[in-house]
Amino acid sequence: MLEETGRFPPPNYGAGNLTYTTQLQPANRFAGIFSMMPLNEAIKIYIDHMTAEHKSTATIKGYGGALMQFCLYLRNPLINLVTPDEVVLYFKQRKELGWKRNSMVVPAMALRKFFEYWKRKGHPVLDYQMLPVVQKEGTEPRIATQESLEKVLAQCAGESIYDVRNRAIILMISDTGMRNGELCSMDVDIMDKCEVTEENGAKQYSHVIRTEKARSSRHPHRRVFWYEETHAALSKWLEMREEYTHMFPPRHPEALFISTKDSHGKVGSRMTPFTVGLVLRRLSEKAGIETVNAHSLRHKFGADSAENGLNNSNISDLMGHANMTSSFVYTHLRGPGLGSAHRKVKPVINESPP
Repeated sequence: MLEETGRFPPPNYGAGNLTYTTQLQPANRFAGIFSMMPLNEAIKIYIDHMTAEHKSTATIKGYGGALMQFCLYLRNPLINLVTPDEVVLYFKQRKELGWKRNSMVVPAMALRKFFEYWKRKGHPVLDYQMLPVVQKEGTEPRIATQESLEKVLAQCAGESIYDVRNRAIILMISDTGMRNGELCSMDVDIMDKCEVTEENGAKQYSHVIRTEKARSSRHPHRRVFWYEETHAALSKWLEMREEYTHMFPPRHPEALFISTKDSHGKVGSRMTPFTVGLVLRRLSEKAGIETVNAHSLRHKFGADSAENGLNNSNISDLMGHANMTSSFVYTHLRGPGLGSAHRKVKPVINESPP
């Protein structure tokens, strides 16, 4: 049936499934009422829970869509009738239809979190720990090169408000290793609050920002650093921004980086990660190079840090990683000690008997 129609066959709700669920003991006096709840209603309640927990829009949309697809596959049964075997069969058939492993990471996590939520509320649902965990395929990060960075900067070397703003954005990301969302959340008072240190005649500026992934990070805040070229670009942007906002009162006067007009026709809205990505994509197209996005600039910062001898702990603190293992990719790819370590091993290899 799968090969002929390209659709998932409906699961068989036979006596085996009913036997599985009837053996579950109600955890509270509402369990009997809950057992009559359709799966789609339980999903809607869980989506409301994620919204109340201030989960990101991307997480709510991704988890909600994945759960509703699973609900359609099972034809909306009662939630307590869903078994681990049906979840495993669901992912097996997705694989047979040609789905890649990375496309199953979010649905697998969504199902685990969904059933964990209802299990912790004391309802008779399947044990979420029995559900499969899909690991994402390991890929090397796409790192922007110094040449591509210079070519993109060359496209905004003019004196227009767009060029001045875009140059400040690019230099700020490449100097600090910020995430796109962290950059967009910065306010205009950064120049008043930043600290200045000087060593050997070179000034270094720093400011404490809230880490975008603060909920899971070791530290909810971190200090970011930038240098004189970036500071000069920021100062120039703020001067031009002030002139512009005198003529056109901004929608978000506190935002550091604002757009001249957003999709709703509003003037002076805070720039979003999407608009920053769009700016970088257009500049890359003008330069005739592969797209340089905010994350490839962030990866460049991490790789340059490893190449200049910073250890994993330093890189993790500078980049705001929730887990230090995220920094290993930079030291693994471009750590300065790897080449010398290999040269120490090579004589041993040559002296080894065939």
